[in-house]
This record gives sequence, C-alpha cells and structure tokens, in this order.
Amino acid sequence: MSASIPLSEKREWRRIVGTVGGVLLTLLIIGGIVVLAIRGANWYPNYSTLNYILTGRFAGEDFFDGFDYYQGHDVALGSARYANQADARRLNLTYASVNSAVLRVDMRDDIAMPDVRTSARIESKTVHNRGLFVFDIRHAPYGCATWSTLRISTRDLGDRGQIDVIGGVNLNNAGRQVALRTPPRGNQAILGSADWKCYSSSESDPDPVFSDREDMRGCRVTEREPMNGAAFNKRGGGVIAVEWRVEGIRAWLFQRHAVPADLSNAVKGSMTSPNVTSWGEAFADFPYTDCDYMSQFKSSKIIVNIGFCGELPGLAQAFDDESKCPGSCQQYLSSQPGSAYSEAYWEFGGFWVFQPYR
Repeated sequence: MSASIPLSEKREWRRIVGTVGGVLLTLLIIGGIVVLAIRGANWYPNYSTLNYILTGRFAGEDFFDGFDYYQGHDVALGSARYANQADARRLNLTYASVNSAVLRVDMRDDIAMPDVRTSARIESKTVHNRGLFVFDIRHAPYGCATWSTLRISTRDLGDRGQIDVIGGVNLNNAGRQVALRTPPRGNQAILGSADWKCYSSSESDPDPVFSDREDMRGCRVTEREPMNGAAFNKRGGGVIAVEWRVEGIRAWLFQRHAVPADLSNAVKGSMTSPNVTSWGEAFADFPYTDCDYMSQFKSSKIIVNIGFCGELPGLAQAFDDESKCPGSCQQYLSSQPGSAYSEAYWEFGGFWVFQPYR
C-alpha cells in the first residue's frame, strides 16, 4: 500500500512546477523574439536549386520579330526620337543576321532638327513575371551625349520596379552596373532606404540608397574596373544572366571565355537545364527579406534603347566631370556630325528566357 503525500508537499510541488514552467515559457518567448530580431536583421533567403526550361529565344535573323517598336519622343526627357519599325529598318537602325542583331542611332548629318537625333527603342512582346534571363552582349554603346539601357521593366519609368541589367551614359567609364529600383508609394520608398539590403561579390560596395531619379530609388552594384563602353567591347563583351524569383533577384556577369558550360549548352537548345547553383556567388544579389519590394516587380518586358542627353547624361557631373565631354550635352548633340556616334550601337548574340519547372 503506497504512502499518501501530504497536502503541503503537493502544494509545494505545484508551486515549483509552476515556477519552472513560467521560467521556461519566458525563455521561449525571449528566444522567439531574439530569433525574429536576428531574422529581421540578417535573414537571408534559401536560393534552392530550380530546374529551368527554355521558353523564349531572341536570336538569328528573326531577333527583332519578338519585339515591338516604341515610336515617339524619349519619356526620360531626353533628345531622342524613336523610330517605328518601318523607319528603323529603312534607316538601318535595326538589323539582324544569323550571328547577331544590331540596334544603333541615326548617323546621318542632314537631320531636320539638329538638337534631336533619331534612334530605336524595342520592347519584348512577351510579358514576364519571373524567370532566368540570359543576355549575350557583344558591343555596348558609348559616346558623349548618349544614354543606353538594357532593362527588364514596364514601359513607363516610375510605374513599377525595374531591373537595370546594363547601361551607361556618355563614355560609360563609371564601371559596369546592375541596379534595382522602384517608385515610392506615398511618402515611403520601397527601395532606397536604410532597411534595404543588397550584396555584391565584387570589390565594390553596393549603394543601397542609389538614386539618379527622385521618383525611382533603389540599390546599385558597380564594379570598380570600367567594364562598359570601350573596355567592355575590347574584351568581346560578355554574357549577363539575371535570375528573378520569389526569393530575390540575382545577376552574374561572365566574360566570354568564362561562360559556364551548362549555360552555353542550354542556350544552344539542348535539354540541359542551366545550373545556377554551380555558377558561384552572384555579382549582384537583391534578396527578398524584410523589404516588400517584390510586389512592385511584375508584368515586365525586356526593353532596349539608346537615348540622348536627358536627366542623367546631361548633368554636369556625368557629362563634364566624369566623361570629360566638351561643352554641355545639348550643345554637343546639336553641333556634332553623325560620325561622332559611330560607337553608339548595341550588338547582341541573342537573348534567352528560361522558366522554372518542378
């Protein structure tokens, strides 16, 4: 027959158990708060391996068939007049061969308005919301008064977020840049704040509060060594891969001799899936953490153009201080012959778009 426990001892045990339980609960709560705080400050998403399949190809003689031509004046307050498809072909602003596609500016001397020069701007017919984008760039434009961009965005600047894949102003001697930017919502910028985090594997520190437009702020990653313009072209250009997924947006820049074999095989139409995890650390990394920027990236197109002057190239810092271009941007554009823009052209080996599948 078991001995009974006195009532006083039962109460003491209940008090001890209650005290220990309360301490454990407090520790759990504190631990949870600490974990959330650490996650908020340092959390990094899991870029797990995705299998990709080729869904879009822009290459060969039909490169431009996958694009619409934007006609009209530059929406970035520049001095370019963009030609429609018929005029672009007539003026030889866009043309393609089996090996490459070229988009360039009008080099004629006898233009009707010397302060406005004709160029081309194309936008992919396909709208994208995610994917792996591969750009084979053989020649990037440069020259005083020029402003070239290759980006993934909506048509209108300031409407939604945009991915600046590559681009530059004037002589493009400020280094190779990849940037993400979004318009503000109300009085708060989605990107371009101290809470926004972006990373770079290059020697250059990323600029998390980058803004060359008050209505479009974001994060920019720039290589210290100039890789646009003449230096980039002298090396034969390169290949840029941009991965846009739920966990974030990343970009890799490959010199032509260092393109991963799996990527080369994938763009050739083989059944090989590009193995992003084997490419090493991304040059630019914009993880989706505490900053809700991903909602601003949707329904985007691949857009390519070459403009003149405008908000950025015409700034004294960009035109005179950095590029050492003479006079002002508008004066240069009005006085120079067409031959001054002999290097103002894009040449592409092709674009390829992959989508993930399970």
